[in-house]
Amino acid sequence: MRAIAPEMTRADAINVTIPSLGVVTGAGTISPAGALDFRMTADLQSDRAEARTQRTGRGGDQGGVSFMIQGTTSSPKFVPDLEGVAGNVAKGVLQKSVSEKTGSKTGFGGVFRKK
Repeated sequence: MRAIAPEMTRADAINVTIPSLGVVTGAGTISPAGALDFRMTADLQSDRAEARTQRTGRGGDQGGVSFMIQGTTSSPKFVPDLEGVAGNVAKGVLQKSVSEKTGSKTGFGGVFRKK
C-alpha cells in the first residue's frame, strides 16, 4: 500500500525479488523534504526458486539481513539495523529451541496443541 499526504509519502509491504540477491521486504516513509526512513530486510537466497518460495511464505529460512535506508532521496544511506539483526537472531534461536523440543520443523508446531 502506498499513501501520499502533504506531511509524507508512506510505502508499506515493499516486496522485491532481485534474482542475483534474493528478496527484499520492508516499509517506510519519505518526508516532503525528501528525508528517508525505511526499515528493510534482505533474505539472501542461492537461487530464484528458493527466493520465490521465501517471498510467498512457503518455506525457507525466516531470517535475513536487517537494514535501514536513511538520508535523503538525493543522498540515500544504507545502514545496518542492529535492533532488527538482534531480533532475527533471537527469533531463530527461539524457533530452533521450540522445534527441537516439539519435533516440529515449523517452530511452534506442537506447542499450543491440547492433549
